[in-house]
Amino acid sequence: MVKQLVLPVRRLALDSLGGPVDTTLWGHRLRFYPRDNISERRLLFMPNGWDRQERALLDRILEPGAVFLDVGCNFGGYTWWVLSRLGRDCTVVALEPDPALDARLRFNLATNGWDHVRTLSCAVGPDEGRAVLHIHGTNRGENTLLELGDGVESDAVKVPVYPLKTLVQKEGLDRIDILKMDIEGMEPTVLRAFFGSDPEFLRPRWILCERKDTPEYRGLETFLVEQGYSVTLRTRLNMVLHRTGSPGHH
Repeated sequence: MVKQLVLPVRRLALDSLGGPVDTTLWGHRLRFYPRDNISERRLLFMPNGWDRQERALLDRILEPGAVFLDVGCNFGGYTWWVLSRLGRDCTVVALEPDPALDARLRFNLATNGWDHVRTLSCAVGPDEGRAVLHIHGTNRGENTLLELGDGVESDAVKVPVYPLKTLVQKEGLDRIDILKMDIEGMEPTVLRAFFGSDPEFLRPRWILCERKDTPEYRGLETFLVEQGYSVTLRTRLNMVLHRTGSPGHH
């Protein structure tokens, strides 16, 4: 019943907005652009319901000094949650290839004085180069290096692409405590390439990854288990895996 009441009110509020909205979320002063990004709309209008189980799990596993890598950070929801828990006592690297979303993230970080957060304006892929990022016309959270479906209003921009291991090494990280990855269909390709590069000590302790009920993503889960991970949480949108062993031992 509550959801039935909230959604029409949210639509009316969205229709009345002529521009950005400034408000506070989890102790941060943030500027939202909800009209073209579902993630920003959810965080603005229904923040308590946004990835509730995943945030609860992060609360349990985050420790002072954690190294958090936010790949495909979008508006930065997970980055804002980690910062609300650890403040400056963490290393955060946030990657977002969409120039508009990247600019929003940088503005909000500067507004809150989080100058220790590293932001990378690029995409990840199996190989280094440049690629076309397809910008979804009504939801920037669905931007992808893959083709968008027929009939979807879209734009396109060329962006630099790097393998995950290359980026981690460029940033001088000696470990990854939590890798969060949401890159709209590229997760299986990127993670297989990363583990195929023998990352050794760079294997994350935890992986929070987008999931879909498709053979490709079920295969990715099996692959990660073979790499020594066990599934701790599955939600409708994500899976969380914990490194519990060595490759081939699970």
